[in-house]
Amino acid sequence: MWAATWISGPCPVEGFGNDDGYAVAWVQVDDGPRLQALVAGANAPAPGTRGWVNRHLVGDESIDVFSARVGTSE
Repeated sequence: MWAATWISGPCPVEGFGNDDGYAVAWVQVDDGPRLQALVAGANAPAPGTRGWVNRHLVGDESIDVFSARVGTSE
């Protein structure tokens, strides 16, 4: 994960963030572009956080969602 920011207020996508807001991250994908993704969970991850990106269906649209890797093992 390259960078993330916290956005105050309710997330427009149900099930993300918390009552205070939600996070959006810019993720460098291996052999691919840098993507802007909604962050799974309630916190903005620190730069350099490793994880993965999945597609999440919202109505007729799909969005990228970043999930941080838990733990320190590779």
